[in-house]
Amino acid sequence: DFAKDIIEKGYEIVVGDKVHFPKNPPVDVVVVHGTEDKEVPVSLSRVFTSAVKVKRYLELDDDHRLSRSFEKLITQDHLLDF
Repeated sequence: DFAKDIIEKGYEIVVGDKVHFPKNPPVDVVVVHGTEDKEVPVSLSRVFTSAVKVKRYLELDDDHRLSRSFEKLITQDHLLDF
C-alpha cells in the first residue's frame, strides 16, 4: 500500500520546501545522494531528510548515477560502513 500510494501521487515528493511523504514512513528509508548530481539537486535530499525520518542519509562526492560509489554501496553488508 505504501509504494502504491507514492506511485499514485507521482514522483514529485519534494516541491519547494514542502515534502509530500509520510514523516514516519512504515519502512526504513535510506537516502544516498551525490553532491555533484546535475540532474537532481542535492538540496532536494536535504529538504526531504529534514522532514522525514530516515534510517541513514549519505551525501557522497559523486554524480547522479553514483558512478564512483555504486559498486562499493551494493557490496557493503550495510551502509553504516560506508
